[in-house]
Amino acid sequence: MNISQGKTLLGSMARKCRGFLARLSADKCGNVLTEMALVMPMFATLAVGTFDMGRFAIEQTRLEQVARAGAQYALQNIALAGDTAGMENEAIQAALVAAGPDTAGITVVATRACGCPGSSGDPGCSGFCDDGNVKSVELTVTATHTLTPLFSFPSFIQTTTLVADVTVQVQ
Repeated sequence: MNISQGKTLLGSMARKCRGFLARLSADKCGNVLTEMALVMPMFATLAVGTFDMGRFAIEQTRLEQVARAGAQYALQNIALAGDTAGMENEAIQAALVAAGPDTAGITVVATRACGCPGSSGDPGCSGFCDDGNVKSVELTVTATHTLTPLFSFPSFIQTTTLVADVTVQVQ
């Protein structure tokens, strides 16, 4: 094969290639499918992310209800203000009502602090302050739950811990 035949062969292949590309660009049959294939992964990722954010928001609201139920238990009367186990149990019961049996992973901790305004140290919860007033009792109910996103990607959030605190003052 000489040089002129090689040029003719390359020219023929280039014309065929140009003809194929011209027919391909004129054919619009597969464009929608191609565009859909390029855009669908982005839409799917957005949909899953939106669903996870909604799940987290619903769970945060549920935790706030759980913590509030524990605090409301203590507000019934001053005698219940010292029953931290009862507050935690009432909060777990509220979680059962709010979510059915899906309370796995929810932890509730109730703490109690007592004191007099302007005093330092831990004066205890019984008795009166130096000025004759009743000591104030502050109760905090904390509910926590660790959630995992539906789809976890490397270098993104693997787990999220949601926390809800309710603090009330009983006198």
